[in-house]
Amino acid sequence: MKLLLIAFLLFSATFSYAQSNEQEIVRLQKGEYYYHYLTGDFPSAMNQLKLLRSKEGAIADEADVMEAAMLLSLGLHEQAQSIFTEIQKTGRTVSSQTWFFLARRWFELGQYESALYSIKNIDFAQLTLETVAEAQFMKAASLIEFGEHKKALTMISDMPRSSIWTGFARHNLILSMFNGNNSGQSTALLMEDATFYLPETQEGHDLRDRIHLISALHFLQTGKYRSAEKHLKRISLAGPYTPVALLQYGWAKVEQGQYEAALQPWRELQIRFNQFNPEVMESMLGVPHVLELMYASTQALNVYEETEKRLLSMKSLLIQMNEGLADNPWLEDWIYKQDDQGWGWQANIETTLPLNDTAAVLQQLVTNNKLVNQMTEYRDLLLLTNYLNEKENSLKLWLTLVSKREQTFKALNASAMLEQSSVQLSTVKNELKQMQDQLNQSNNDLLALPNDHEAKNINLLARSAKGIERLNLINKASRNVEMYQQRWNRVKGVFLWQMSAQKVHKQWGLKKQLGAMERLIRTADTMLLETRLAHKWSPSAWVGMKDKILMVLANVNALKASAEDAKTESKAALLVSSTQYLNAQIDRINDYLSQSRLSIARLYDEALQRHVAFGELSEEEQQ
Repeated sequence: MKLLLIAFLLFSATFSYAQSNEQEIVRLQKGEYYYHYLTGDFPSAMNQLKLLRSKEGAIADEADVMEAAMLLSLGLHEQAQSIFTEIQKTGRTVSSQTWFFLARRWFELGQYESALYSIKNIDFAQLTLETVAEAQFMKAASLIEFGEHKKALTMISDMPRSSIWTGFARHNLILSMFNGNNSGQSTALLMEDATFYLPETQEGHDLRDRIHLISALHFLQTGKYRSAEKHLKRISLAGPYTPVALLQYGWAKVEQGQYEAALQPWRELQIRFNQFNPEVMESMLGVPHVLELMYASTQALNVYEETEKRLLSMKSLLIQMNEGLADNPWLEDWIYKQDDQGWGWQANIETTLPLNDTAAVLQQLVTNNKLVNQMTEYRDLLLLTNYLNEKENSLKLWLTLVSKREQTFKALNASAMLEQSSVQLSTVKNELKQMQDQLNQSNNDLLALPNDHEAKNINLLARSAKGIERLNLINKASRNVEMYQQRWNRVKGVFLWQMSAQKVHKQWGLKKQLGAMERLIRTADTMLLETRLAHKWSPSAWVGMKDKILMVLANVNALKASAEDAKTESKAALLVSSTQYLNAQIDRINDYLSQSRLSIARLYDEALQRHVAFGELSEEEQQ
């Protein structure tokens, strides 16, 4: 019984470890997918999805939701919608993180019903607090879009009070209530909460200013100027809503009859901000209008005339810029000064234009999301065409390289050179074998392995022996040859003793040299074999490559042509939008010019009538 229990426990532990290990692998694979998805590497993300689909169970269903989110990011809405419809029918089990990314993309596209369905499937306990707050904001904002304010208010009450997402939700609710003419006590309390609980960050400060601004505009429209003034005073003087706030603050003062107090914010507006700003241009006519209300007609006339000159100068600049807009490189300057030269929806793009005259005029235009999207699209197409140009040049270089490889191979008589090298290597091998045989035979030969000096001595001994032999043949009684023989024997003995003493050293040195030579020959043999193989396979470096490169080059050229057409269309659309904006600015300036000229004419006419009424004109001037 104990043995069975132990075996069961071991099996359970092994199964549990294997299961947890498999879950860890799946978690890492999902993490790899999200990394590629969030960094915009969609091909790698699709490959990772293919791997996840090969697994069984809930992870395969989750891959469909992941693919739908990715297709939405790529702008393939119809394909994503078909997958999403299938998911709704089957009710698949998917992780909360995946549902969150899908909901975010649906919300960005304005598909609030689909976003609500995705959020409904999220288990908030599986997400971080920041992600939960964003999901709650999307749900509240979607409910606001459907007019369900009570449900939205309930959702907002469940959100963290000091979260920026809660501030966004309150802002949307306040705006929706204003549009529905609902500005009771609950709206006032909501405005107080919305501005009080925002975080002390730049984004929080900007949102606080925006809430005060929309509140002030609402109160101005309803005639509650004191309430509007209270909100306008709370707007920062160094934020994106400062120009509108200064302009509206001046009008609020005018409506209350506080004319002198209205001039100061407008003067500051004209000093601090661009003259093509709509608020600045409106204040340019507002100042002389207030002077008229203050019965300062002469000052008002002078300001009107100065405003007319200023507006004419601005109009001339706009006309000149409009005529040369097609040749103005303002878009290219903006693109190439970006720190992030990547393209795609994940690129970190700075939408602020470089500081120049064109940017000063188009400042208000580039705050429009539609134009920013057009600029981003043109930027992507421009970078894409540059990338295709690089690839085209690279393929042309490859084509040249392949042609040179073919010419070099055909011009080089490699087979004959290899055969000659093989013969030379065989000769060297034979010589090495002979030297090894000579080394092996040196043990039995006393005169083996002589150097140059010793070889000369051996020759000298041999010649001396022959001389002694001749003396013996012609021996005379008066000649003692034995003395020469003894001396020769003594020299021979000393010489042989010296050679015998040095033989071991010579044998060791020769053996070492022969070993090194044998290693060199083996290396040369290997190199010759590799060279033969390289020669055999070298045609694969160019045979068929030219056709493949030409095929890829044709595809690249086709893509490049399509990208160039799309880029031209995108730039044309941008130029149309910019031209329309400049024409609208010219029309606005013409309208302001008409108002200023009518005011000038009216003031001159009133002055003339006063002169006539008081008899200040002579009879000749009256005639």
